[in-house]
Amino acid sequence: MKKLAVFLLVGALSLCGLFIPKTSIFEIEAEEYSFVTTAQAAEEAGLEYFENGGDVIATTPERAKAEEFYKKFSPKCVVMKMGSEKLDSVKKFLKISQSYTQKLQNKEIIYAYTSLFPDCEFVEGKKINAQLVCEGERLIVGFPVIMTGY
Repeated sequence: MKKLAVFLLVGALSLCGLFIPKTSIFEIEAEEYSFVTTAQAAEEAGLEYFENGGDVIATTPERAKAEEFYKKFSPKCVVMKMGSEKLDSVKKFLKISQSYTQKLQNKEIIYAYTSLFPDCEFVEGKKINAQLVCEGERLIVGFPVIMTGY
């Protein structure tokens, strides 16, 4: 009887999302991780950075360093760059609910929502927290949206 009660409790907690650890966006393997952040945060973390307009863009090719930076500094935006052949696997991993797709010149832009990223923007009244831009052999994935252009 006790085993049944424990089984039911674990099942209930799992359904509520309280018992299963959440997957991290940093499980996506990319060639480069970038952040819209502050110069102070980039310097403190030892990341290379440059200024783009009023933003500071910090970058690293190391996934572990990127995840550590995100947890410590909560940057405004996370951008991952990789080959376009990963588009379908990234969409599947994120379990996105696609809001809409836009074509601009030779780019396909997908605005979507994933439960793996906590923040979101509202675009045309829809929750958006992932933007995927596919251009030729290049894929850029931004959370919540790509704020500095592509």
